[in-house]
Amino acid sequence: MIKIPADFERQKEELLKRKPLLQDLRIVPMRESALSGKTAEVAAFIELCWAETYGSHDRFNYEADYLDWAFGQEGFDDDVSLVALKGGDVIGLILSAPRTLHYVNRDFRITVLTALSIHPRIKGEGLGRYLFLQAQGCAARSLPFCIQWYHSSLAN
Repeated sequence: MIKIPADFERQKEELLKRKPLLQDLRIVPMRESALSGKTAEVAAFIELCWAETYGSHDRFNYEADYLDWAFGQEGFDDDVSLVALKGGDVIGLILSAPRTLHYVNRDFRITVLTALSIHPRIKGEGLGRYLFLQAQGCAARSLPFCIQWYHSSLAN
């Protein structure tokens, strides 16, 4: 499905009308947050969020070593890895794994959106969908392709 930044903005506006919690939060690029360069803290936050949802079921494990490998020397140095803040607290995040896609003798800069994580105390308030829309909009403005892995609840 192809969407343009205006689609994401319209959907975010509709979500803000329905979900009052979203109106007084800040969303910043990861590199501008207190989590910048702290893969162990990012991994701990993801685990906190995912353990609540998935318990002991098999799932992907975003350990610090994996994050260091997946995001390389730059860490989360782009505008698409985002952190949601309420007051000074991290309440959600989504990561963008930058990659280079080689296709028909050309290189394309792409990203993979992953690790959408929402603090358990505020799940169900629309923050996951809002972060996802924000990341999609950032990616659409700066990259030719964005590959998205997400839970089926975000499909609409």
